[in-house]
Formats: sequence, C-alpha cells, structure tokens
Amino acid sequence: MRELFKRLLTLIAVGALLGAIVASLVAPRFLTWYNTPAQGQALCDCASVTQAVAGQLIRAQLSGALVGALLISVIGMIWRSKRNAKVVPNTPPQAS
Repeated sequence: MRELFKRLLTLIAVGALLGAIVASLVAPRFLTWYNTPAQGQALCDCASVTQAVAGQLIRAQLSGALVGALLISVIGMIWRSKRNAKVVPNTPPQAS
C-alpha cells in the first residue's frame, strides 16, 4: 500500500509539473489573442489590463498543473493495473 501511495504521489507531482510547463508555453499566446481588441487600437488602463492578464496566466498555470496531475495519475494507474494483470503467476494444477 505504501508503494502504491508513493507511486501515486510521484505521478501527481510529475503531472502537475508537466501541466504547468505546458500551460506556461500555451497560455501567453492564448491570452494575447484573447485580450487583443477586435477593432485595432484601443485606449485602456494598462495597469489594470496587466494585472488582469497576469492573474489569468497564473490561473492557467494552476489549471494546467491540476489537469496534468489528474491526467498523468489516471494514465499511470491504468498502465500499472494493465501491467499487473499481464503478470499472472503460472501455478501448476493441483494433483487430485
């Protein structure tokens, strides 16, 4: 049981790290596109826009970490159960 718990925590940590990395790479381009005005130039309060975009980036990274942790842990558990199912000990039939 302890081995399973250690493996699960490792998978969650790896998934969270990978999710945060992917979100860090994808989110800035998405947020740039999402926050670009449709009509070209726009007058805005740059400080509040910067704060809002930074907050969106942090939320995107946290979401990516959560999704990555869940996805990698589920995939790891499925892979582990399939691997354990294939390793069935070959016991000889009992003599009667």
